[in-house]
Amino acid sequence: MIKQVIWTCLLLACIAVEDGRYFEYMEIDRDEFGKTLIDTLEINISGGQSLEKVVDLMRNLEGQIDNEQKDDDISNQQFQKKCDEDLTNQESEINQTQLAIVEKQGKLDEQKNAQQRKKQIANAKDQWLKQIQELISQKQTIRNQEQDRYEQEMNENSYVISVISEVKKKFTLNGINLIQINNHEALMDDLENAVDESRNFRQNTRYQELFGLFVQVAAKVKNEGADKLKSLCDELLINVSDNMSLIRKQEDKRREIFEKEISSLQKDLQLVQSDKSMIDAGLEQLENQISMGQNDLTDYNARIESKKQTKEDRRKECSQAAYEYKQSREQNDRKRQLVSQVIGLFSANQREFKEYLRIRND
Repeated sequence: MIKQVIWTCLLLACIAVEDGRYFEYMEIDRDEFGKTLIDTLEINISGGQSLEKVVDLMRNLEGQIDNEQKDDDISNQQFQKKCDEDLTNQESEINQTQLAIVEKQGKLDEQKNAQQRKKQIANAKDQWLKQIQELISQKQTIRNQEQDRYEQEMNENSYVISVISEVKKKFTLNGINLIQINNHEALMDDLENAVDESRNFRQNTRYQELFGLFVQVAAKVKNEGADKLKSLCDELLINVSDNMSLIRKQEDKRREIFEKEISSLQKDLQLVQSDKSMIDAGLEQLENQISMGQNDLTDYNARIESKKQTKEDRRKECSQAAYEYKQSREQNDRKRQLVSQVIGLFSANQREFKEYLRIRND
């Protein structure tokens, strides 16, 4: 309260003083730096310093402020230049990293497309392998069936030969007539058994009729003799033997065709398996490349985020420095103005300054 009264009195005094210089001193005195200037003047005047020395002191202070500002200007210019260079370099690094990301992503997309194509080819090869294996299996099944039929047919023909040979043997045993050795009943039993057995034939069903014919002929042997039956046996043995030779040739031909077909299919199978192995190896290589590419992409993305953050931190640092420089320059400008104002007031009228000091110190 007392301080406010004192300042009010000073203000009224200033208003009453000529030119209002007391008011200017009072305004200067309200500023912290201005108060320091007035205190400095007061000390030098009280010490008996001359006007010139006091003014020189103020001018030196003004020059010091100017020099400090020049140094600050140079430092700020250099610092902001370095900021521009850093930000430009960081932006360039970010752009290069972004370009690397685009290139890496493009390469990754190409590899994924190639992987997809190879997978489609691999699937097609798998289907082809399956078809070849199924075809081999089918042909092997058919071949097994052919062999079964062949063996069955040969067995049936062999049985027929054995029956016919046995019949012929009984007619020619020691050159004795069948009727003379009373073997007719045994012959009929053999033929009837052969008829029964031939009913089970699956390949040579015609032999049922043949053995039926034998039964009919054998039943008439007593009346007509055995020559006709022996002649029939010889003829049938030749026919059956020829038939078996034909069957063997047909079997050999089927086996030859089968072996060629299987050999060709096996070659196709090996070729497709080789192609599939190469495709699988290529797929594995692509998978490794894609995995590495994805890791690189993750690393690039993390790197670019780090670079952006570094750039942002640097930008804030440079902006803060520019703001502080502006504040410092404005403060120095104000100090310089205060010094210049004090020099002008003091040089113009020392008496008024002393009068202000008297009022100030009361």
